[in-house]
Amino acid sequence: SQPNVFPFEVTSLESTLVAVSANCAHNGTVIIQAQFELEDFSPVSFSWEQQTTSFLFFQVGTHSQPPETNNVVFNGKPTVLWDPRFHLMTIAGSTFSDFWLSLTPDGSQNVSTPVPKISVFSDNVNLTTSIAEAPASNLTSSSGPQLVRVSYNCTGPTLAVVVLVFDLQNGFSPISVGWTKRCGGYMEFVMVATQPRFADVIQNGLPLPLWNPSTHPFQVSGTVESTTFYLYTSEDETRLSAPEIQLSAKETVSIQVSGNFSQGGILSPTSQSVLTLTYVCMSQ
Repeated sequence: SQPNVFPFEVTSLESTLVAVSANCAHNGTVIIQAQFELEDFSPVSFSWEQQTTSFLFFQVGTHSQPPETNNVVFNGKPTVLWDPRFHLMTIAGSTFSDFWLSLTPDGSQNVSTPVPKISVFSDNVNLTTSIAEAPASNLTSSSGPQLVRVSYNCTGPTLAVVVLVFDLQNGFSPISVGWTKRCGGYMEFVMVATQPRFADVIQNGLPLPLWNPSTHPFQVSGTVESTTFYLYTSEDETRLSAPEIQLSAKETVSIQVSGNFSQGGILSPTSQSVLTLTYVCMSQ
């Protein structure tokens, strides 16, 4: 297409900037030539070679909000946490992962319906994955984000690398992202606290030394009637079953369980669940 041009004057006392912008439709190499028509003189022209990328405006986020705050892919490249060469992101506990595809508002490209493909790399077969939901239409800069949902089926403990490839079709280069999926073992990112947002009981799925269930060094005074725990997760939403209370001396004390997490539920990174244990001491 013809560029936007306008006449201008060049003097020997100052320089004039001419900016050339390119909107690339395909990957590859292109020769760009600029020519200046000079009044009363022969035209002046020069050229250069430009490497092009077709996916500059393609982006992926973990939420439907603008991906600038939850980047997986931004401007056509995976972020460090989601780079398939490193797979630094770990997902545990969740049965699915959501990815939202879009084009940045300043992108004028249209991308045919993206086709997601998924692969799992593991030493065993305890994890299978599937694409539970995929985009149904083309991506444009004015359309809203489109969902790709990856479902997990864990049949045993494993640590696997998952690679998701977005095939953009029509000559656009595919884009890959990767992460680690943990099945079984401790549930990473789960936090339990005796004070809001201060994980002093369980941190990243593991009990802290003072609350070790093998040595149980923490002691509650006889004057304390109840203990309240705050539960949350630092990553994706995670579902936990109802708590199971075990007592070593049922004949001296019983426990009443209350709070919005007394029956289990979903832990969220944006809100806290509450579990209160009330001690009912038997008469001596």
